Amino acid sequence: MAYRHIIRKDLIVLTRDRRAVMVLVVMPLVFIAILGFSTGKLIGWQNENNRLHLVLVAPEEDAIIAEIAASLRRRDGIALTSTARAEDAYTLVDDGNCVAAVTVGPSFRRRVDALTIGDVLDPNQGRLADGLAGLDMRIYARPTQAAAAALADQLVLAETVKVLLPHLARRHALFRVYLEANDRSRAASATTQPVNADNATRTVDYGSAVYQIIVPSYTVMFAFFLVNIMARSFIRERDEGTLIRLRAAPVSTVSLLLGKTTPFFIVSVVQCALLFVFGKLLFGMSWGEHPWLLPLVIVCTSLAATALGLLTSLFVRTEAQVSAYANLLVITLAGLSGCFMPRAWLPETMRQVSLAIPHAWALIAFDQTLNSAHPNLARILTCCGVLVLFSAAFFVWGGTRFRRLVER
Repeated sequence: MAYRHIIRKDLIVLTRDRRAVMVLVVMPLVFIAILGFSTGKLIGWQNENNRLHLVLVAPEEDAIIAEIAASLRRRDGIALTSTARAEDAYTLVDDGNCVAAVTVGPSFRRRVDALTIGDVLDPNQGRLADGLAGLDMRIYARPTQAAAAALADQLVLAETVKVLLPHLARRHALFRVYLEANDRSRAASATTQPVNADNATRTVDYGSAVYQIIVPSYTVMFAFFLVNIMARSFIRERDEGTLIRLRAAPVSTVSLLLGKTTPFFIVSVVQCALLFVFGKLLFGMSWGEHPWLLPLVIVCTSLAATALGLLTSLFVRTEAQVSAYANLLVITLAGLSGCFMPRAWLPETMRQVSLAIPHAWALIAFDQTLNSAHPNLARILTCCGVLVLFSAAFFVWGGTRFRRLVER
């Protein structure tokens, strides 16, 4: 059929356009690689930027404080350092090297000795009603880290209570008998059961989890960058008179538009697939419990991006308009839908408004596919169906616009 020749011609032209290849393939790969360096995980190399960094200020040596520090260090996602000087800890926090400082005051041990079992079992009443302040402990953080400081406060309080509870229980005969029996049971278990080295050192790979959000978010954003390339292609062919000659040929409008959009659809699918392969090989990201769902979402996302590119191409008239309007459209839609930050961080109203944008449905489908232990197949298919409806609406609108332009 005639549209096959149009597809072949446009694929050849598109692959020879180095700027288009840079924008659609190379730039997203470089962009995500830079994010890989900045978050500390690339080709197996990883630092601790993805952990909650705390610094503990303990001027005097204390067995209970040492237990609390050890308990915090055993928690996944926490990196703890210690210092004897509060000024050093505050400098680490102010310089951005630590999220928060945990300071232990001089009356810590006296307040611990004054605690009772009731204070620990019902922390909303009694001496622990004020949280860490009741133990002469404080959290210091920058104002911009208020949420992380609140999280650190709760984590430190929980670990402190966990450490203090056995010490308080030993003051009472009933609990002391139970704890001593429990200690003997643990000692016997430790001597009879070999330690599994793998389990002892296993930690959660938070670095890889970051890419479960970053890669699909920027894949969706860059998929819709196709709008710019398609608009420039249509403008070039219109200025060269190619579109008029094709319209004069015995080719229907639908065949002509299919021939003009299919090459960009193919390129978009390849672009998205490369980004996910890139994420898998370099960042160790997961393709989800059912990887076969990923190509379905990629295809539907590429359909919507290509159809929107067609529609936009038929409304802009010059290269300047492409730079002004198309780029603004792409960036605005990406920001509204949640490409720049996790959708969970968006206000509820914004999340509802973003459902009028194809980007949002693509992000929801990718999130279900990649990050859910039990993907909701019905929801994924619904998202893909909505993306197809967006594609059909954009294509029909674009076809109507194309006929009007040709008839002028």
